[in-house]
Amino acid sequence: PFAPLLLSDTNGTGRFPYVGRPGALHGFYKFSPVGGDQYIVTSVLSKTDTAFAAGSFITRNATSSIYTEFVANFFYSLPGNCDSATIEVTIGGDSLTFMTHIGSTFLLDDLSFGAATGVEETEHPQSFKLEQNYPNPFNPSTNIRFQIPTAGFVSLKVYNLLGQEVATLVNEELPPGGYKATFNGSAFPTGTYLYTLRTGTYSETKKFVLVK
Repeated sequence: PFAPLLLSDTNGTGRFPYVGRPGALHGFYKFSPVGGDQYIVTSVLSKTDTAFAAGSFITRNATSSIYTEFVANFFYSLPGNCDSATIEVTIGGDSLTFMTHIGSTFLLDDLSFGAATGVEETEHPQSFKLEQNYPNPFNPSTNIRFQIPTAGFVSLKVYNLLGQEVATLVNEELPPGGYKATFNGSAFPTGTYLYTLRTGTYSETKKFVLVK
């Protein structure tokens, strides 16, 4: 079978216009592998059709029901800024046969160029963190990012101002890392809500506003 493949493309070459010198490609993904298949993200930066930087992220680990963050740091061979970029996302075969398997799937979200991040810090954040949702106010959906430095049971729940639970976004064991959950407010009235992240040793609450 042919492996699933996403390739950026606006001009038939896979490249799209981008000017800058970013440290890394950032994004979030979900991956459900079969038979040891790998999830692979590769980005190449070019100037006047000459490649001068590349970065990649590869994993065999299945993700949970929420999006997991990845960072592909760039390694430069020339000075200056690029004028175009290419991003390729695919499923690669296992390390023994190099053949992909039917049933392996991935989802991708929130790609952006940004600063480079140390591998250890990317895989194992140094502290708990619950970020403010975006967009805020929102209608009907908003995203919530958080990170955990140690493995453990994690819950992320939404409450109204009366303290009543209205939604559970995360309720499972998670390894260390950065994550993103989405709250869809289509079934809820306009108003201010609270979202709370809890682990065995950490709890934090923030507000967000649904406007219809």
